[in-house]
Amino acid sequence: MKLKSCYIINFGKFSKKDIQFKDGLTSVCRENGYGKTTLAAFLEAMFFGMDSTRKNSKFNDRAHFCPFNGGAYGGNVVFECKGDEYKIEREFDKTSNVKDVTRVYKNGILCEDLADNIGEVIFEIDKESFERTVFLSDRDFELSATDGINTKLKSFLEGNDDESSFEAAIDRLEKKSKEYKKQRLSAGLIQDEREAIQTLKEKISNLESVRSGLVEKYKKFEEYNKTIDDISSKISAAQTKNVVLTKWTNYERMLSGISEKEEKKAEINARYPLGLPKSSEIEETENAISEYNKDIAVSKNSKFSEEDRQKLSLLKQKFAIGVPDDSLMASIDEKIDEARFLEVDIKTIKAEDNSAEEAELGQHFAAHKPTKKEVEEIEEKFGKYQEVEQACNDTPSTIVGGAAKPVLTKADILLLVVCGVMLLAGAVTALFNIVAGSVILALGLIGIVVEAFLYLNKKSNMALRSVSAENPQKTQLLAVKRDLAFEISKLLIPYDYSCDDGVQYAVTCFLRDNERYITLLMKKSDAAFRLKESENKLKDVRAELKSIFNGFGIVDENYFSAFTKLKMNVSEYNSLKKREEAFIAGDKILSERIKTNGEIISNFFKKYGKESDNPSQTLKNITEDLRTLQTVEQDLKKLKEDAEKYKREAGLTEKPDGETVDIAELNRELTDIRNKSSVLALAISEDETEVEKEDSLKSELEERNEKLKKYRYDYEILVKTIDFLTNADRALKEKYIKPICDSFKFYSDSIEKVIGEKVVMDSDFNIRFIYNGIERSDEHLSSGQKSVCALCFRLALIDNMYLSEKPFLILDDPFVNLDEDYLEKAKSILLELSKKSQIIYFSCHESRAI
Repeated sequence: MKLKSCYIINFGKFSKKDIQFKDGLTSVCRENGYGKTTLAAFLEAMFFGMDSTRKNSKFNDRAHFCPFNGGAYGGNVVFECKGDEYKIEREFDKTSNVKDVTRVYKNGILCEDLADNIGEVIFEIDKESFERTVFLSDRDFELSATDGINTKLKSFLEGNDDESSFEAAIDRLEKKSKEYKKQRLSAGLIQDEREAIQTLKEKISNLESVRSGLVEKYKKFEEYNKTIDDISSKISAAQTKNVVLTKWTNYERMLSGISEKEEKKAEINARYPLGLPKSSEIEETENAISEYNKDIAVSKNSKFSEEDRQKLSLLKQKFAIGVPDDSLMASIDEKIDEARFLEVDIKTIKAEDNSAEEAELGQHFAAHKPTKKEVEEIEEKFGKYQEVEQACNDTPSTIVGGAAKPVLTKADILLLVVCGVMLLAGAVTALFNIVAGSVILALGLIGIVVEAFLYLNKKSNMALRSVSAENPQKTQLLAVKRDLAFEISKLLIPYDYSCDDGVQYAVTCFLRDNERYITLLMKKSDAAFRLKESENKLKDVRAELKSIFNGFGIVDENYFSAFTKLKMNVSEYNSLKKREEAFIAGDKILSERIKTNGEIISNFFKKYGKESDNPSQTLKNITEDLRTLQTVEQDLKKLKEDAEKYKREAGLTEKPDGETVDIAELNRELTDIRNKSSVLALAISEDETEVEKEDSLKSELEERNEKLKKYRYDYEILVKTIDFLTNADRALKEKYIKPICDSFKFYSDSIEKVIGEKVVMDSDFNIRFIYNGIERSDEHLSSGQKSVCALCFRLALIDNMYLSEKPFLILDDPFVNLDEDYLEKAKSILLELSKKSQIIYFSCHESRAI
């Protein structure tokens, strides 16, 4: 296989370049920047193409060699392989390999089936393997085989199917053998089967013992049944007598309950020798006690102490100029907010830095700079927002009187606008197509009629009820305000501004930053001016706040703390003032009402002889006794009726002699015998069920004995198969892998003098070198040694991968790290190799030229 020529249309710095290759050694020695690596990359790209350039990906070959001057990106290469002449033409897309165009000609005939994978067809390896064998650069010192190389080298041993490799076969056989017999005797199918057979034998032996014990259990079960019949007869006779005695006991219990109720009635009457009060008297007294207690509590709590008077006097001195009203408090709150905003603004201005300002503003405007139209739209909506906000502040929240008027919502207005547009569009359309125009006109008219109906219906409904609640105009203004805030927020989101701190703050920040972005060069002077202005404003606001707080006797540099103290003083002053006024006005009326209710309470308890220090509890006891007496009288009447009815229905005439018979012992004895009988019956049933399994267990025992024989036979086959395969693999490797190692040894012996170390390769194609008699990793080699060793490795691979026809070699200045002495030795080796194979050799210095 050899290269004949290539033509580069455009690739990297090359344009319309025609190159011819010699049969043996083609040496290209040119200065850095000439394009040697570009030419090597072009040859590789002709056979294997190039990866796509993806977004955020590394700077790959497709982007690297894309021509600066534009035009077609690609070229062709002509080569011979197995007596046939091939020509590969490729046109590369700038970014995607899917858009590449590839044409392959074999002896002048277009072969479409080779276009997708011509490199893999010719070399029988993938792109990565190509770079490890046919291609060698000063950066590629990898000394191991790729999967593609291993596949080609081992294909004659194991085929191309990984599933049929020797290692996979041995692994599957060993896994299968371990299923039968693992390392431990307690595991595996064979041992499991042995244990199962032993278990079956034990079960069959146990069943024979169970069968012989069933006769005795049948006899014992009959004895239990006879005993149960005898005890049941005794219990039935005793129960008949006990039922009659139980009825007499119940009747006597009812008579005892009647006696208890009569005693309770007599006890209550004895506590009230002067009689029981009426319900109306109790209710009147109860109300009097309730009012009396409340008035006493109010009287105690409404006292205005000397401490309260001193506090009120001190607060009056602080508010000598007047108590601050809501308007003043709101004004102070606004000034504190203003001071806080000015402090933040001053800190922001001081923190500004011209070197970082552009990066900061770029976070908002780099992706998309707002146009004048967009800024005007935001300002327009913000102006409407401020107007609506002012209207909201001027509009009362509720209205009283009159009838509500229907208000056109945004949806109503939008529907009317759409209908109007449809009428206009219908009229224009009718000039060209009367049918379509008529349909559009009809739809517009229908929409207007529907909206008119809804408006009139809303008006009619509102006319039926008077408005004395929420102001609809206020509600509508708030809705418009929210909509405008949402629209402004939506316009500000692309610039990373949030309305969480208020629409005014967000829009102000946006407009301010936008202006800063436009006038960045004027920022320093503007910042100084704004800083001075804000500091003056803050100074004025602080002075004004200090003056206000000092006027109310509060000296505190912390405005929030001072404002909190002022609010607490105002609240305490208003509370003390109200208590003082209430104490003066209500004390006389309260005393008279307490006296009147006290007389009502005293007269009630004297009348019934129940004077007490705790009127509430005493009245509660009287009420409870009266309620209890009524309940007792009702219960007494019902108990007498129930007792007479029970005696009559139970047929009680004369109580029989004797006591009730205790049948608990008989029941316990009966339950015990029944439990024993049930347990025995269950045991008999279980034994009978187990005995029935004997035949199936014997059958299973025979089956498992046969299965054990089969498992032992299969296991012996698997063990012998593993031994045969292992011996066969050893013989194959000795016969076929040895030539690969010998080939590498041939080249390693040739380069041993160059790199100064003896190099060897194992059966898995891993490269190692011998130093002081010890094998070491190739990672210990120098860059120069690695470059020569990499060449040796590629030559050994090529000798064994391509038995009939050797491919050409592309060497991109691989010996750049060799010193002069070793370089000359490497050159002589290349000259000798070029007699058998075609070599394309690139270098950038005369010292490395061949």
